[in-house]
Amino acid sequence: MRMYNGVGALTAGLLLAVTVTACGTETETVQETMPSGTPEAVEDQAPAAAPALSVDQAQAVLEEYAEVNDQANEALDADLIATVEAGPLLQRSHAGMVALRARPESDRGDVVPTQQSNPRYYIPAGVQGWWMAEVTRQGGQELLTFADVGEGEWRMVSSLTLDEPLPDIELDEEGWATAVDLADAAGAIAPAEVPGAYEDLWETGAKEAGAVLAETPATEAALEERRANGGDLRLLTRFVAEQPEHPEVYALRTADGGSLVVAPLARQRIETSIVEGSVVTPGTVTALYDDTPRNPVNTYFRGDAAVWLPAGDEAPRVLAAESAATDAD
Repeated sequence: MRMYNGVGALTAGLLLAVTVTACGTETETVQETMPSGTPEAVEDQAPAAAPALSVDQAQAVLEEYAEVNDQANEALDADLIATVEAGPLLQRSHAGMVALRARPESDRGDVVPTQQSNPRYYIPAGVQGWWMAEVTRQGGQELLTFADVGEGEWRMVSSLTLDEPLPDIELDEEGWATAVDLADAAGAIAPAEVPGAYEDLWETGAKEAGAVLAETPATEAALEERRANGGDLRLLTRFVAEQPEHPEVYALRTADGGSLVVAPLARQRIETSIVEGSVVTPGTVTALYDDTPRNPVNTYFRGDAAVWLPAGDEAPRVLAAESAATDAD
């Protein structure tokens, strides 16, 4: 995650692409005695698929991450970030760099070297092509999600500072986690429904799909920002959920039978002047992309969220959510 003295944490991270090969397991041959009168048969019993990478390989990813993250932050190198990040995190990283470049260099602060400790790895059994880790960083506990973009090349797709502790993750006897089907109905909503529930906080103020969500610091922050955006009585401000450019949702089984979900977020803010003949002057962040006064002004936000879906009817809890303005017109 990008950290600057005097600037605060920007919602972005870097991960060195590391090529790994899944650990192979030899097929076991089991000989069974068949009933009298039938020939003896030998059947190959296929073992469970090995995880996408080992804990040692995941640790190597994190170690390389820290080094490259600091180099890219120092240089504000968007091209370098694009080689090691993907998905919503890359979108937020680019937005953070746009904001920093708009500041005088003297106001940007110094890069704080990445320090991460106490890693806990949640690697799904079977070759899922993604995994998660929880680490302690300067800003507190962070949940990181990594995805294989091809041939074992890992990139960070999400980095979220948690407002609440993670639930216990279900681990098998060998320490591997379990991936959850996105249509899984163990909780009040399925993992695939998480983006829509969260974005309803912005669209309706949690009157529809978002009504199922528990009150947490993350949901309260969203509702408060929504209210603040509607403070100018000369403007009609509304939010509209959009289809994320990177729609991948990741879910792990929790010890209670529910799931921990990391999901993409995408919305548009539309500001329309209700004063006849007037136009809207873009705010500071929106103006980074287009500072032309106009009516309406559209700003596009992209991000991601971590949500715990407890088993049963208990309300889902948004543990973290981060978004950034990535474009405007």
